Amino acid sequence: MSNSVTILDCVLQVVGQSQKPMSAKEICDAILKRNLYSFNTDDPLKMVRWVLWNHDKDSQRSSSAHKVFEKVSRGQYKLLGTVQDEEDPVDEAENTDENPDSEEIQTSLDLEFASLEDVYSEYIKAFRFKVLNNLKRLNPYDFEIFSKVLLEKYGFKDVVVTSKSGDGGIDGYGELEMGMGTMKFGFQCKRYDTSLITPLQLREFRGSLDENGLSQGIFFTTSRFSKTAKDAATIPGARPIMLFDGEEIVNLMLQKNFGVNISRNLPIYDYTFSSNLLLPTD
Repeated sequence: MSNSVTILDCVLQVVGQSQKPMSAKEICDAILKRNLYSFNTDDPLKMVRWVLWNHDKDSQRSSSAHKVFEKVSRGQYKLLGTVQDEEDPVDEAENTDENPDSEEIQTSLDLEFASLEDVYSEYIKAFRFKVLNNLKRLNPYDFEIFSKVLLEKYGFKDVVVTSKSGDGGIDGYGELEMGMGTMKFGFQCKRYDTSLITPLQLREFRGSLDENGLSQGIFFTTSRFSKTAKDAATIPGARPIMLFDGEEIVNLMLQKNFGVNISRNLPIYDYTFSSNLLLPTD
């Protein structure tokens, strides 16, 4: 057995060597029995169904242009352009555990769900980009106010934004209750487009924390931190600085529904009915 071959290769081999059309279950069973492929999944039948559907000449919505299978009666498949004897459809239905119509519907549902996941993933990427781009359009002082409210959403107390000028490197400060004590912190905000935050900016910010008697710092930027800046955030014996770049700020917003909200409810259903649900509950 070698996974240098694909599932399609194995299906082609099994169907090609058969004297009659085969169902997806028969093909899957043959691959497993002959040890042709190692499936890295708990549901190899689903993978075989997907290959058959994707390479079926009548699958109009499949992604592959390489059509090598033809579906015949009762959900059986043969190689395209070959002549294979078909069994009586009634006998085939009696000799198999699977319902071809149900099999086709399930395959279609699986593929549609996978497509939905892809669409949703692309939507989330686009939405996150939109949120971050809007943050970058704020003026610097409004970004400081935004950071203040965001901190309050996460339980920080008495958060104050300093005046627009002469803040000595501290854009705001506040407190956070930790166990039986209270930590005093200061925060710095840089509303940048693409410029990276440097270690020098962190050192200057840490110096301001020292001068103002603040035990910890929080640094917000709509851009990113350089690798050396990340290293400079935690230095033994120095005041620690928590770093939040643009992507992490968007994460914080989504977690607290701050500035964003779920505007549409689109439930995705899965069929979970079984005969067990009919049993008495007493």
